[in-house]
Amino acid sequence: MNQSINNPSDRDTRPWYSHPYVWMVIAFPLAAVIAGFITLTLAIQSDTGLVVDDYYRKGLAINQIIERDQYAASHQIQALVNYDPTSQRLEVTVSGEKDGIEDIYIEFLRATQQGLDHRVALRQSDTGGYEGFMAALPPGVWNIQIGTSRWRLTDRSWLPDGFPLSLTALPAQ
Repeated sequence: MNQSINNPSDRDTRPWYSHPYVWMVIAFPLAAVIAGFITLTLAIQSDTGLVVDDYYRKGLAINQIIERDQYAASHQIQALVNYDPTSQRLEVTVSGEKDGIEDIYIEFLRATQQGLDHRVALRQSDTGGYEGFMAALPPGVWNIQIGTSRWRLTDRSWLPDGFPLSLTALPAQ
């Protein structure tokens, strides 16, 4: 009754790479490394600009932005925005208690893709409104800001289907 515990005939003589457990032990860390490289590549190639470099200075300027919104609300400023994609002409009509409005601007901002943002300086036209020119916008949800150094109107809309846009100052909170 003398049996050898390590009988050579009982040993598995297959090479290491033919065992499925070895590949399972290798596959999980290898998959994590590959996923890490894919994530790194995506992070480098798709810098969306969601974090502003000078966030502290932008945070300090929040009071000025609130004052501009309050000014627009107290003066009941409204704007109607029309866009003609064939002529790429942007027309803005501003109403409310406006006193000597200088040239205004309009911004079309994407929340997640800063590279698609548009800022258009609008000049006063002969009809009393404002006009400017810009290329057609890709479809999507856009944040719209229109204003001067004294006031600002904001809205969010699906463009280009959302034209004409009507922007109204929100009441002061």
